Amino acid sequence: MKDPISPELIEKYLTHSLPETEQAEFARKLKSDSALAAQVSDYRLAMKSAEHYGKIKLKERLGKMMTETKAEQAKWHNNQWMRIAAVILIFLATGSPFLFNYFNQGIDYQQIYTENFNLYPNVLNQRSDDVQKNVMLTEAMSYYSDKDFVNAFALLDELSKNQDSLAATVAFYKGICLLGAGKDEEAAEVFSNILSNPDESYKNPARWYLTLTLIKSGKQAEAEALLKEISVEKTYNYLKAEKILEELE
Repeated sequence: MKDPISPELIEKYLTHSLPETEQAEFARKLKSDSALAAQVSDYRLAMKSAEHYGKIKLKERLGKMMTETKAEQAKWHNNQWMRIAAVILIFLATGSPFLFNYFNQGIDYQQIYTENFNLYPNVLNQRSDDVQKNVMLTEAMSYYSDKDFVNAFALLDELSKNQDSLAATVAFYKGICLLGAGKDEEAAEVFSNILSNPDESYKNPARWYLTLTLIKSGKQAEAEALLKEISVEKTYNYLKAEKILEELE
């Protein structure tokens, strides 16, 4: 076969992601191209291996295989398992969505986030002598309670322009509004700033909501690190943190 077939194309064929006409054309090529058929066979075995072993076990197996065969480089191309390992490593290097899904099979980050995202209680009281500010604050938290995060954030953002005793609290609720509105990166930045701030007022709940932000974004390793901190220190929502850790493991 003159033109090489890309790993992405083979993956799409095996997952039936190609348009119907392209799928049929690829199937016809397989019947007449033995080299392509062998390549597809290796990929199919690689996928099955990924499904069977999972991310951690697969990496451990690949590492062991690489070590054991280091002195047998001449036999590399004659060893079917090493061909499969090479295919998997290509997938890993190119960030294959198929293997990513198999490596993380059983973990639905969005579901974990949805099941654990609840509003932090409204602790913002009318403590200012500024009547206009109190009205705005009341309205903002009313939007917040109704999960109208866009309008809640807009009012809280306006309130945050005036530095006063409510600044840290307003910032915390702004982070929750950003998370609820789907602005995950901005929410993560807000919660991270709270954690790095000397003010201890909202560190524990901020750590919890930062963890949810990371889970929602699929950043499992970072989320697990925070979940372990919450669990060990038994801070805000530590029982939920322990449960999520079990799900992720």
